[in-house]
Amino acid sequence: MNRQTSHCEYADRADGPATAAEVVRLGDEVRRLQEEIRTLGRLNRLQERFVAVASHEFKTPLTSITAYAEALLTGAAEDPARRTEFLGVVRDEAARLLRMVNRILDFSRLEYGSRLLDRAPVDLVGLAQETSRSFGAAAAARGQTVQVEAAGWVPSAEADADLVRQALVNLLGNALKFAPDGGIVTVTVRETAGTVAVDVADNGPGIPAADLQRIFSAFYRTDEAAGVDGTGLGLSIVNHIVNLHGGCVTVANGPDRGAVFTVALPQTVETVLTGAAGDRSIVANLLRLLAEFTGAATAVLLQNGPDGRGRPVHWLGFRPSRSAALRESTGCALPRGTRAVEAARDLGLDAHGPRDRNRWLSLELGPDGEHGAVLLGRAAAAAAFEVVERRQVPVLARLAERSLAGADRLPEPTLEALRVLAQAHRQGVPAATPAAVALAADLGERLGMGRADLAALQDAVLLHDAGMARVEEEIVLARGDLSPDEQEEIDRHVELGLDLLAPLLVEPRVAAMIRHHHERWDGQGHPDGLAGQDIPLGARVLAVVDAWFALTRGRSYRPGRDAASALTEIRRCGGTQFDPDVVTGITDLVDGLAETVPGAPPADPATVS
Repeated sequence: MNRQTSHCEYADRADGPATAAEVVRLGDEVRRLQEEIRTLGRLNRLQERFVAVASHEFKTPLTSITAYAEALLTGAAEDPARRTEFLGVVRDEAARLLRMVNRILDFSRLEYGSRLLDRAPVDLVGLAQETSRSFGAAAAARGQTVQVEAAGWVPSAEADADLVRQALVNLLGNALKFAPDGGIVTVTVRETAGTVAVDVADNGPGIPAADLQRIFSAFYRTDEAAGVDGTGLGLSIVNHIVNLHGGCVTVANGPDRGAVFTVALPQTVETVLTGAAGDRSIVANLLRLLAEFTGAATAVLLQNGPDGRGRPVHWLGFRPSRSAALRESTGCALPRGTRAVEAARDLGLDAHGPRDRNRWLSLELGPDGEHGAVLLGRAAAAAAFEVVERRQVPVLARLAERSLAGADRLPEPTLEALRVLAQAHRQGVPAATPAAVALAADLGERLGMGRADLAALQDAVLLHDAGMARVEEEIVLARGDLSPDEQEEIDRHVELGLDLLAPLLVEPRVAAMIRHHHERWDGQGHPDGLAGQDIPLGARVLAVVDAWFALTRGRSYRPGRDAASALTEIRRCGGTQFDPDVVTGITDLVDGLAETVPGAPPADPATVS
């Protein structure tokens, strides 16, 4: 029974039939109570995690303090220098314990966690070198080597140095546990699109494929870890720290052997403005998000000046000398149309020839760029932007416009919306890629959608599955059948996404397409049980595009299907799950689907049946 029909249970009360307004009010009250129950359940799980984390983190310094205090009491350190050394260890461990207490008190207010971080530009190369040195004695005892490498110039990350150090300690400790005697642990710091990545690789046995998805869950331990000291909390703590920063942590097995953990933290965004912190945070998150969406190494927000030239006001990804030049720049001609490379050269960012023209994108903000522009550039060694990637420029420009407008109207919800989008993108939603945006546009045009509806459809493709980023990890990674409550949590991810992205959904058509893309042609879908032509055409198109990429893109636990097999499955569902006309449309287009984006995210775990 869907949520609309469930309201009828209130319609036959003892004091007479309920009015329509009362039915709506009571239905809203039921939804509010259900949301409170979910929130209480989540808080209960967070409380359990808090106790577990506290116990795990307190154990090491307390053990050291106890051991050295006992040594002092029993007279094991008669030499004054040695006694001073022991007291120094006790003092340092006590100070470390006090820092942990203060930090955990901050963590207990998780709803405000990101605002409690002591964020500052952090040199992750230096931090990795410093952290690796602290493992020198432990590694030497087993003949192991810890080496730190930097892949070229690396920008700073916007992070809390103490917390990141703790994450690196956990990752390095974990790598040394599983590396063999005489083994090597390699820490590589490198620049990525919008982030700075730290890879921690060992040459141990690696992680079974079935465990890769669950390795960051609290208390989860692989069979290979059964004989190794630990509680199964270290990686969960790493995941929590990185998530607080708005970053992500992933794991994969190396090409030969061993595991590679990758922590990606947000790059520092520089600015010449002194506006409200909330505004700066929104712009910073937007530039990082656009860089991640496009694979750009650099991003610059240009603001229109009184002389009609674009002045750089926020940017990321530039070396100090280029950054200094941007601060002193008098601006550039606004990069309208395909003139992105000319604007980059005016700003001193690109001295190369026409062959590099396709390494720059320009997002015009407002009609004819009246609100400025965003320049996105790829490194000289990277592949140029493909045609399919350039087709998403208007979609990203609309996203940027709405985000910047939200900084004035709804700063906190807008900031949260950008963070949710980044999280969903990193999780690899398959139908939120340039190839998916292009396919949806081609399919919609074939079905006779007008220009405004096509634009709304492309926006919906980019935003539609953001709510999955906030579904409980235990549910997403569950094995076997889901309970009714867990299935409801999965089903409500669309409505959750609509709530979270509300500041960016100013076009009602976009929200309608997203809301109804899980409806079925036969009326058995959700959330409203719409059927046939009552389902918005854009939602019907989005449903098929979503299914196509879910089927054809592989996941760590399964390979993607070939085009013929995926198309067979979609045809099988035509007339029940999918609109037959849309199925016919994608059948006609399928021969032209060879053009995809190299390195696009893997498939979403959703299925079509």
